[in-house]
Amino acid sequence: MGVKNIAIFVFLILASLFAAAADKSLSPYHTLILQPFTVDPELAKAKFPPDYENVLERTLFARLLSERVFETVTDASLDPNALQTKASATLIASGEVVDYYKGNRAARVIINYGAGAARIKIVVTFRDAETGKEVLRLEHEGSYAGFGNITGGSAEKARTESARKVVDGLVKKIRAAR
Repeated sequence: MGVKNIAIFVFLILASLFAAAADKSLSPYHTLILQPFTVDPELAKAKFPPDYENVLERTLFARLLSERVFETVTDASLDPNALQTKASATLIASGEVVDYYKGNRAARVIINYGAGAARIKIVVTFRDAETGKEVLRLEHEGSYAGFGNITGGSAEKARTESARKVVDGLVKKIRAAR
């Protein structure tokens, strides 16, 4: 690889970092209405724990509310009339669980190094309440590999930790877009 190619490569990396940092597409919005999360139908049929999408949605709601990421955060599952709003500076967020693997405790214990890790992936779409136009789509995956736990962690621990990590990552990305 020549010096010219290296310079172009470095420029492209820096340009993408600055472009990502400049994306403040959620900054004009003061209110967020969070819809109940859904689950990809294939996951719902196969392996996703029943009602766990609601736990994820409520966890994200609580974090956004407690950390004051938006001036107002409303949970549409608690106030269904909130979705009728057409107010300006209001976002409606919908989330979908698109991937889930419960992990394998034995692999976490015996192999470690990330083998048998539990994981969950969520896509959250933000739409302008007034126009219905998509403003931003975020995707994040959280996982739990059981590092530091000689027993590999229980299935509940794996599910809880991977969910916490996916919510932490989403909140970080939402903050970056504010």
